[in-house]
Amino acid sequence: MIKISHLSFEELAALNVAVVERMKFLRGLKNANAAAAFSVGDRVEFGKGVIRSGVVEKVNVKKIKVKVGPVVWVVPAGLLRSVGGA
Repeated sequence: MIKISHLSFEELAALNVAVVERMKFLRGLKNANAAAAFSVGDRVEFGKGVIRSGVVEKVNVKKIKVKVGPVVWVVPAGLLRSVGGA
């Protein structure tokens, strides 16, 4: 464990940048892995509170295009849940 109580402001700022970059990388990796689980035509849902359901139109590396009625949403793959076949 890193003791941060002795770090200067500049050192803390640099550490913060490194942590944020690592978190972005890991989030991207998670979304890329999640995208591999989806195919065009899959029925999916996403959202908190208001749940939207639709059909996968396109699978990109990290994000998925989902058609919900007349609207196409671009959603990070990690936020999608499968709800059955096409």
